[in-house]
Amino acid sequence: MNHDKQPNFVRIPLEIRMMIYEHLLGGDGSNQISIRSQLLKNISDAGSKPQRTLYPILSKSIGQPAYTVTYALNSNHPIYTAILSVNRVIREEGSYYLYGRNVFRFGQDLDVVAPFLADRTPSTRDLIRSITLYKQIPINPTGHDSHGWTAICQSLGRLKQLTTLTIIVGCGRPQQPWDGPQELSVSDLRLLYSTRHGVLDWVRELSGLDRVGNIIIAADVQPLAVPNTHAI
Repeated sequence: MNHDKQPNFVRIPLEIRMMIYEHLLGGDGSNQISIRSQLLKNISDAGSKPQRTLYPILSKSIGQPAYTVTYALNSNHPIYTAILSVNRVIREEGSYYLYGRNVFRFGQDLDVVAPFLADRTPSTRDLIRSITLYKQIPINPTGHDSHGWTAICQSLGRLKQLTTLTIIVGCGRPQQPWDGPQELSVSDLRLLYSTRHGVLDWVRELSGLDRVGNIIIAADVQPLAVPNTHAI
């Protein structure tokens, strides 16, 4: 009865509509969407700024104050999300393609995760299937985790359909031989975990993600800088 009132786009066969969604929402075609923190002045789409959460991040330079940023797509291939606002049918179909078929990669910008997910509607969040993070392990055990790992895990735990969480752990290997264990056994890790050693606090937070079907942890081992007053 309402067929004549539907936009011409909706009358196109679903298979062709999905091809159009792929063209408009597929980015570079890799099925991976990279989201990063951006200064407001660096975001070209000024009209979208008020719709995104603003959040502070710490400066990487000692003594510099925190500054306010928001998140944005980190790609040379734009995604044309304006199509999602045409009507309900197109929004549902396009959102399924955008959020359900892509891996969302946040890299080391972990401050992005909670605001990005909070800005999505509940139905949209429930479409997300796969997320990749880069977790840098602090060399200084007294260092402050500015990213709020607990809050990040809580946000991830609310994703009902998240099936794959990939965490790439950045760690260092000394450039010179060292005394002591060269490799930790499973029993060593269990001991560190049971004694609540600080180096595994971030792993403990993952225990709340029991609904995630597949948690992948991979190491990114880089040469460790020689300890001194300038590089630790």
